[in-house]
Amino acid sequence: MSNGNIKIRPATKEDLPQLLELINEYIVDFYKCPRPNEGALEKIVYHLIENPYKGMQFVAETASQQLVGFSTFIFYV
Repeated sequence: MSNGNIKIRPATKEDLPQLLELINEYIVDFYKCPRPNEGALEKIVYHLIENPYKGMQFVAETASQQLVGFSTFIFYV
């Protein structure tokens, strides 16, 4: 899906560096919480990328491949 110059797509392993920085900015800047343990956060995001039946991680990407947003869905059954 795309909206103008922004493309919404499932996250990939290649997105991890940019995606983790966006998530950290969200946690620290928006929620004013301490920066989470980098290894733990990466493990959760990687798990969602590798196991889409457990949840999904999406990214919003500009035409120049800069990530500008994300969305996380976790399925509880």
